Amino acid sequence: MAAKMVAESNRRDVAAISSANCAGLYGLCQLSSDIQDTGNNYTRFICICKDLEVYPGADKTSLMMTLPHEPGALYNILARFFAYDINLLKLESRPLKDRDFEFMFYF
Repeated sequence: MAAKMVAESNRRDVAAISSANCAGLYGLCQLSSDIQDTGNNYTRFICICKDLEVYPGADKTSLMMTLPHEPGALYNILARFFAYDINLLKLESRPLKDRDFEFMFYF
């Protein structure tokens, strides 16, 4: 979607992160490859829109957030998932670069 939007914009000051195949599909040139900062990087794409659109079978959501490094911070978030009867399939914490004891949480 992003590569298509860039191609249709006819602007030279916008870019999209996509695969080489996707760039070729829309007639875009690949400026760089392997732009990740870690070898086992996975890119997941989301589309943010003004109006809520729900598609059949689209029953999973990913969320990333940082929390303060203080007792109960993660618990307060997890308690809300419980209160709304939301089942978590995954919870990961990743250290933030150059920030001691700070993490990005991926739900």
